[in-house]
This record gives sequence, structure tokens and C-alpha cells, in this order.
Amino acid sequence: MQKFLGIVILFSFILLCYFGHLLRVDRGLDVQNNLAPLSEIKRPISDIIFAGYSDLYEDYVYLWLLQNLLAQKDRTLEKVYPQILSAIKIKADIRNIYTLSCFVLSFDFNQAHLCKGIIADGMKVIKNSWHLPMLMGFIYAFKLKDNIKAAYYYDLASKHKKSPKYFSSFAKKLLKEEHTREDFIRAVSEINKLHPGSSIKKFINTYREVTK
Repeated sequence: MQKFLGIVILFSFILLCYFGHLLRVDRGLDVQNNLAPLSEIKRPISDIIFAGYSDLYEDYVYLWLLQNLLAQKDRTLEKVYPQILSAIKIKADIRNIYTLSCFVLSFDFNQAHLCKGIIADGMKVIKNSWHLPMLMGFIYAFKLKDNIKAAYYYDLASKHKKSPKYFSSFAKKLLKEEHTREDFIRAVSEINKLHPGSSIKKFINTYREVTK
């Protein structure tokens, strides 16, 4: 009974937020400056509030973000970016929140560099997915034109189970592109700030295999 009551309360909150948002849209009110509901509450506290049903809240935030991004006619980076950050802040275990945000920033606003922190945050939450490092590798290779960092992310993605087999060979191909030792050291130093740990050591070993 207590479990059922918790679900009812959570769904009531979600429906209240959702229909409130629809009402604002229907009346033509400014929804662009809205941030994700309860995004100011830190994750451990929100988990307590939702009593084990945080996944339902995460689903709601994803739908909220999707609707907000699609509903805005005169979108600007100044309006959209804070909304994206507020959705990222809840650390949802939903891959599409991070990929959608990155696609919007990269292709709608031509601000691919803003993907760096978003994908890094997503990789901390969703550790067993090859999709996020692959997307960042794609952004670095084809939008930011940084082959060394692109190689790192493709190499990292290749280490995940069920990842496409070409990732590893593509990473090595990128490392063979012309660059200086200083370029590599700079790239590794910047990557290590976002992803400190063993992945950098493995990437350096890959680099040595390719360039020896």
C-alpha cells in the first residue's frame, strides 16, 4: 500500500508539472527561460524525495527537454543552453538526454565545443555505453577537426562490448594523421582533465603502437 501511494504521489507531481507547462505554451507565455523541474535539488536528495522512483522523474525531464526544444520557435543559444544544462544536472540514466543536447548545440547552433562537458557528464552516469564516446569522437573528427581527441573517444568506444568493430581501426587511422608530439601531449592533458584514469594510459599505449 505504501509503495502504491508513493507511485500515485509521484505521478501526480509529474502530471501537475506537465499540464502546467502545456497551459503556459497554450497561452503563449514565455517557456524558454524555464529550467527542468527540481533541477536545483541535488541528486541524493531527489532520490529520497522520489522514494526509489527517480527513473520516472528522469523520464519526465527527458520529455520536458524534448518538448521545450521542439516547441520554441525563436530559439537562441542564450535560452536553450541553460535549459539543457538544467536537464543534464539531474544526472539521468537516459542516453538521449545527452545525445539530443549535443546534436542541438552542434548542428542547430554550431557550438560543438559545448558538447565536451555534456558528454563527459553523461559518460560518468552511463558508463557501459559506447554511444556517448562515439558521438564525442564524431564531433571532434568532423566538427572540431581535432583528430587526436577524436581518436581517443573512438578508441574508448571500441573497448565497450557490442561496439562496432571499425571503431578501433578508425581511431588508429586518425592517429596516423599528421600532428606533432606537442599536439599529442596537449590533447592528452586536456582529455585527462575530463576523464582522469586508466583510459588515458590505454590510449597512450594505442598511440605508441601506431607511431612506433
